[in-house]
Amino acid sequence: MSKVRETVNLRKRTMKNGGQSLYLDWFFHGKREREFLGLYLGKDKVQNATTMRLAQQLKAKKMEELIAIEAGIAVKKFEATSISFRDYALEVASRYKVKNTVRSFTSAAKRIPNKIMLASVDRACLSKIIRDAWGECSQNAQNSNGAFLKLAMRQAFKEGLVPQLPDFSGVVPSPKPGNKVFLTLDEIKQFMAVEPPVDKCGASAARRWFMIKDAFLFGCFTGLRYSDIYKAKWGDIQDGILITEQMKTKEEVRIPLSQNALQFIPQRNENVRDEDRIFDAIPGRSCHADIKLAKLVELSGIKKHITFHCSRHTCATLMLSYGADLYTVSKILGHTNVKTTQIYTKVLDEGKRKAVELVPKI
Repeated sequence: MSKVRETVNLRKRTMKNGGQSLYLDWFFHGKREREFLGLYLGKDKVQNATTMRLAQQLKAKKMEELIAIEAGIAVKKFEATSISFRDYALEVASRYKVKNTVRSFTSAAKRIPNKIMLASVDRACLSKIIRDAWGECSQNAQNSNGAFLKLAMRQAFKEGLVPQLPDFSGVVPSPKPGNKVFLTLDEIKQFMAVEPPVDKCGASAARRWFMIKDAFLFGCFTGLRYSDIYKAKWGDIQDGILITEQMKTKEEVRIPLSQNALQFIPQRNENVRDEDRIFDAIPGRSCHADIKLAKLVELSGIKKHITFHCSRHTCATLMLSYGADLYTVSKILGHTNVKTTQIYTKVLDEGKRKAVELVPKI
């Protein structure tokens, strides 16, 4: 048995990007075996520590299996009795590239009690985790965090760490449709007429004010998220179509630019390259742009709480209200499921209901 323990090694292989891939190798019954763990070390020391703990757990599990085989005990090929669900969920969270996604998933993973092993997560266990961690939170918070826990379990099943995937249907509450705030066409015209407060600004600050205004209006006619407007480059526009990979979903969208959208794109001079950003004066984070946007909305006289994301809602409701079909709108918005787009039809239906109820009863 001690011989087996000495022959299972946790090793690292340096990759082209400078990171390291972790794998196990061992010599057993005259044969050398190797198993890549799908775990990687990068520049984040805190995350590396979590990854190494998980790798050590997998190493310990492999040693247990070999010892059992040596003793003639039948072992299951798939088992995760020694792997913490919390550590594994943290590792899954670290694999994503978008910082906000990593931050959100990591926060969810940290709420998992450390004593819960991956192999013990069944329907009742997952339900209890969600109830204990987010029971006092909103229905949407329970949905988004619970969905990540389900995703982590699906990944564990794909990687062969658990023998089967439990039935989690109904464990995570459905999301509650939010109040989609958007501008009507008349309100867009009202917003277009507003003059940014640039009297005492320098040229650079004034340019930022005007470009934030134009970027918001551009979003009203393209449906792009702020992150995608921010990174849009001149070279992304080909034959009047903006082609981009969405930051959130990593899906490619192709958006024909209408005359309404084109009028809000800055003038391109001869020194601008294809790799330069179109809206190069807007801040990197939407929350910073929202501060100036709120001032512009206030100056316009519009009595709504408008953020940059409302431009996306505005685009969807405008297209649907003027006759666009649901499937086409879903493709323009880059929704992976048309059910997401159906939320906007409910918003329009509510508006129609209020309209017909304005007629007095006779």
